Amino acid sequence: MNWRYALFLGSIAGLAAAVWLERDTVGALVRAAPQLAQDLAGRLPGGDGAPPAPGAIPHPGPMQPGPSAIPANTSLDVLFMALRRSETPEEAARIEADIYLRLSQARSPTVNLMMNSAAVMAERGDDAGARPIYRKVTELEPDYAEGWARAAGSAFAAGEMDEAEMLLRRALRIEPRHYAAWAGLGAVLEAEGDLPGARDAYREALFYNPFQDGAKRGLLRVETQLEGLAL
Repeated sequence: MNWRYALFLGSIAGLAAAVWLERDTVGALVRAAPQLAQDLAGRLPGGDGAPPAPGAIPHPGPMQPGPSAIPANTSLDVLFMALRRSETPEEAARIEADIYLRLSQARSPTVNLMMNSAAVMAERGDDAGARPIYRKVTELEPDYAEGWARAAGSAFAAGEMDEAEMLLRRALRIEPRHYAAWAGLGAVLEAEGDLPGARDAYREALFYNPFQDGAKRGLLRVETQLEGLAL
């Protein structure tokens, strides 16, 4: 799943310059105030500390903007870079909260309202009701990665694995660093019996977010199975 690097071939020089200029910002991010980790609960997959069932795609729930110690003008590129460099779960959680809110924010206020309404339905177990809303979101904003990722979660809940895989891959074409979508793809491929593909997807999720618990557990499950098959 490393094909995403092709997206950067035309701008390596500019990216390198940005990294150099913002290196102090990255360092500040991983030292941001610890209350963000608590604010994260309920806003991210697995944010409440409860482990998802094997093969499940956890629903992130409705967006709940809160206070952040990370400067509002910090670029998404720098946030992802800081997340990869994080050394503890607490550091990762602080950065992950802001990344999640950035990825969840659509251009259209109408789409944001639809996303929150569908998220509330899904949290209440009404995935069937949330599914057409997410579909409409992908029609209204086809370049909105989070819309495709949420639609995939509803498809997974309905047992539509082929559709869930297609939707997740669409989300990843838009935002290749979407670690939750990579973890979701791993869950879909694992459920379909594609253990090598699931292993690669979970590894990609951990490449971008080294402390994503769901991806860690998924990778452990899959690698254990693959080792058993190799014996």
